[in-house]
Amino acid sequence: MGKVLEDGTRVFLLHARFPAEERALREALVLKLFGRGGPRPERAILVATQVAEQSLDLDFDLLYTDLAPIDLLFQRAGRLHRHERSRPEKHAFPRLLLGVPEGLGFGKPLYWDAVYEDFVLLSTWRALEGKASLRIPQDLEGLLQEVYEEEEPIKFLEDLRERARKSLEKLKERREREAQTAKALSLSDPARLLAYWDEGEMVARERLEDDEEKPETQRLLTRLGDPSVAVVPLFRVGEALYLDREGRRRVPLSGELSREEAETLFQRAVRLSRRPIPTTLLREDPPKAWRRSGLLKGLRPLEVGRVFMLEKGAFRVDLDPELGVVYREV
Repeated sequence: MGKVLEDGTRVFLLHARFPAEERALREALVLKLFGRGGPRPERAILVATQVAEQSLDLDFDLLYTDLAPIDLLFQRAGRLHRHERSRPEKHAFPRLLLGVPEGLGFGKPLYWDAVYEDFVLLSTWRALEGKASLRIPQDLEGLLQEVYEEEEPIKFLEDLRERARKSLEKLKERREREAQTAKALSLSDPARLLAYWDEGEMVARERLEDDEEKPETQRLLTRLGDPSVAVVPLFRVGEALYLDREGRRRVPLSGELSREEAETLFQRAVRLSRRPIPTTLLREDPPKAWRRSGLLKGLRPLEVGRVFMLEKGAFRVDLDPELGVVYREV
């Protein structure tokens, strides 16, 4: 797990697109090495997504992060020098390096706002520009106010002002849609959302089970966001599907599953949100054997190598042993 560079540096990767059992192993290893009292490899790098942002108690000497909203940057900075320990002399003080896409003021870089709002990122960069140091938590309140409360395109230089204006309009439209969604899903009429008694039997008008995996029920249960679906990546060998490329662990799709078989499949699940995977798979019924299992009825089989069409182009899904689920253009 992980790789070693020529100079002896160990590199680890952690993100949410590993099957559950693989992700759990990686999280356990990362916590063992970089958590409180960990043995600390002499030279090591952890490459991680937002999964390391809040939920894991990690401690690093040096942190590099792409530009993100100011509150999340402070959250990530909290992983620097988190615990008392002996550190190399050149890392005696916590240091955060902030990466900003090239050409910030000269057109929108590729994927700049794929995750976060462009206006919030621009505002964060403007608030931080020229600052050589930050105090945690003393500087947080003022920077939060500057980024989130001073929402005026005029605060940007002329070359960014029009871009900021358009992005702010989109942000306000999204907030309005979310407000309308919240109003529609409010509990002013609980009987519409919750189960009620009908002729002596419990009938659910709106099922509130997360494993139902319907976009409308997901919105009832979790934060607003794109729909996602929990899948089990499977490999086709001949006429059957397997958990491994070699065809040793066959997956039962019909009949009765044992508890051990169901748990094995559940531990291989991974949640995906890239369009159009959720909408496509949620229209497909789970295998009959899976529908009978409380653990599996919300999961969908996903054959590795399956191609999904986009408006322009297509991609196929692969499961790399070192990288997890990856999308490859076709």
